[in-house]
Amino acid sequence: MLANEQVVHGGYCERHPDTKVELRFLEQWFFSITRYAQRLLDNLERLDWSDSTRTLQHNWIGRSEGAELVSRRPPGRS
Repeated sequence: MLANEQVVHGGYCERHPDTKVELRFLEQWFFSITRYAQRLLDNLERLDWSDSTRTLQHNWIGRSEGAELVSRRPPGRS
């Protein structure tokens, strides 16, 4: 599988310039990790992975708390 950026020069593989790339439609699975994000993050430290790999996984999981915005209207405007 290649990313679009890896297909160059009219449909050839970037790393193997003599190999023509073909488009295939594959069955895919998607996982919704939002319900499990904190659990995944909590257990990252237990894995025997390098710090750089754990950091990449932490960033990929991307859990956030969101933001709170406060907007004030000028006096006399509704």
